[in-house]
Amino acid sequence: MFFARCPPAPPSPDGIHDQIGLVQLEAQKTTLAFTVQGRCLSNDPSSIIAGMFLFQGQGFLGTRAPFISDVSLLLMLLTAALFTVGWRLAVRQRYELHRRVQTIAVVLNTIVVGVVMVTSYVIFILPGIPDKLDEGSYGITTIHALLGLASVVLGVYLTLGGNGLLPQRLRYANYKLWMRTSYLLYMLATLLGVLLYVIVFVYGI
Repeated sequence: MFFARCPPAPPSPDGIHDQIGLVQLEAQKTTLAFTVQGRCLSNDPSSIIAGMFLFQGQGFLGTRAPFISDVSLLLMLLTAALFTVGWRLAVRQRYELHRRVQTIAVVLNTIVVGVVMVTSYVIFILPGIPDKLDEGSYGITTIHALLGLASVVLGVYLTLGGNGLLPQRLRYANYKLWMRTSYLLYMLATLLGVLLYVIVFVYGI
């Protein structure tokens, strides 16, 4: 079901075989592939585990995306909606409800980034960095990853501070400035994430 020969076909313009899948292994000069919808990847055994549990199953949005990518997209949009609701609550000075909504959004975002997006980047993109930054979706994915990382780190920092979990010396003074910066970073990361989904799973670039 999972293992098959990895054909020596030339890579597509983005440096990845035409289909989507996981992990290329070499044993006694025989190349095998652990596949998820057919793609051959690096020889890192951890990719096999990731493929078995994360990237199996056809998506439900009618694109080429695996199931987990469709779920990730919807959760990313839900998180963006929660952040927007939290922002409006702060404008209306409903600070306690604002804190709760923002905390839920940050926890959800951190889980999605940590479980799905980091794993996907490490398996599919990182092996081609920096040589393939100007090919296919490598560049935009890397920009998306950097924006996403910055928004997660800042969001966790603000959430810890907002819940009184930071030591006094690490607490921030200008809360509004940091919150607006965090919101802007997340919205940019979300926009790039949607664009990336369309590029990879709708147009197959």
